[in-house]
Amino acid sequence: ARTPLSNGKDSVSAMCKAAKAAGYSFIVFADPLQYLNQKKFEDLKSMCRKNTTKDFVALPGFEYKGPAGCQWLMVGNVSFPRKDILSQDRTTIVQSFKYTFSEKWPLVIAVNASTNPLHPRMLKGLNSLALYTYDAKGLINDSLAAYQHLQAQKYNLIPMTVHHVT
Repeated sequence: ARTPLSNGKDSVSAMCKAAKAAGYSFIVFADPLQYLNQKKFEDLKSMCRKNTTKDFVALPGFEYKGPAGCQWLMVGNVSFPRKDILSQDRTTIVQSFKYTFSEKWPLVIAVNASTNPLHPRMLKGLNSLALYTYDAKGLINDSLAAYQHLQAQKYNLIPMTVHHVT
């Protein structure tokens, strides 16, 4: 989900309420990196903590591109990327392996794996893969075959479904 901290419309609390009403036990907030800064990301983490209960988890994160142009979601209580790790336009983490290692391997989700510039087997540093990606219009990416290929290679990835909500 995206928040008003970037290009989203609904508040964190409103989207948490909607997710609970839909029967979900968690929600991930992944604002595009280029809209965020250190303060906004800390605000997002604070809002997620305030909306987390024993029965529901709100997870902070951000959406970004890796050096090869692949799409990723970084999720969890991570630090905002330092300037030396970001591209000038702040859309790309140019040293993604260094960043994920320094953050002690948080949840890193490869999104749109079947249409990313690199073949899924070339993706490094991931521990999850979005099998299906949806937006308001419906399914926009089906990466089930990529997931099955990687699982056959013993990648042991966490399967996810991503539904972009603004």
